[in-house]
Amino acid sequence: MNQNRLTSNLKYFLHILIWIMCLFLVMILHHYLTTYIEWTPKMLARIDMTYHIIRIFFIATSISSVGNILLNSVRYGSNINHHIIRRFLPIIQFLLTMIIWVVSGFLMLEALNINTNSILAGAGIGGAIVVLASKDLLTNLLGSLSILFSRTFEIGDTIRIRMLRLEVEGLVEEITLNHTKLTNKTGEVVYVPNRKVYTESVENLSRRRFYTYSYLVPFAKNTPPKEVDLSMKIIEGKIASYYPIDVEYTAQNQNSGEYLYTIEVKLPEENEAFDEDMRKFLTSYIFHGRYVSNPKNNHIVDEDDENEM
Repeated sequence: MNQNRLTSNLKYFLHILIWIMCLFLVMILHHYLTTYIEWTPKMLARIDMTYHIIRIFFIATSISSVGNILLNSVRYGSNINHHIIRRFLPIIQFLLTMIIWVVSGFLMLEALNINTNSILAGAGIGGAIVVLASKDLLTNLLGSLSILFSRTFEIGDTIRIRMLRLEVEGLVEEITLNHTKLTNKTGEVVYVPNRKVYTESVENLSRRRFYTYSYLVPFAKNTPPKEVDLSMKIIEGKIASYYPIDVEYTAQNQNSGEYLYTIEVKLPEENEAFDEDMRKFLTSYIFHGRYVSNPKNNHIVDEDDENEM
């Protein structure tokens, strides 16, 4: 990367040096032609006009090369690690170059004694039409800039976007100039326009503090499936009353004699009352009147119990 930076900067530096040398040669030639040679007023005016156009061209080229050197320094700088910044730099470079040459073009037209007011008026109308036609594109670009500078979330974070009639939650896989790619818990890929990210409420779940409580719930293998489903629904309802951030259920066949469910509950803050209540609830519900392989040996554990074991 450093080699690319040096090569690119050297190329632009040589361009600047060449254009500056050419500009000085043109200035010397203009001074010689207008000072030591007699010209008619009309011809002298044409020489001056040509000189101004060439000078504007050389100055614009030099400024554009300087801007490219500065942007390349940022692009390949070791202190810039955010991939979105690198993705925006070519666009910034293009816009900077376009602005330089548009301004230079108007200055050249004025040097040719062409009235630019009518051109500006037409450009204003045309620009308004373009802006209206590309409204969504521009708002998506603003959303991308908002993500870039606010650092609300990054790739790898889990976010929740609350819209008026829809709520989208998932893992951030990609952030482009137009949309943000999310993968939800079911594996579905969702593309959210960045204008929605810019205007709607975004919650970064990855940066949210939470506490995890784990429980092991065994069922005897001869437990009827309806009984297991009913038990799990009752457990889900109990957990939902504490408004958890997330709940994960994992089922596994521990051995030939029982099924084991692992329940992980994430709460926004430490809650010992919840842990104690869940232990009592699961113990009284699962082991009293339910089908288990060996109630005397089975028990419900959390992370602390697992560490002790």
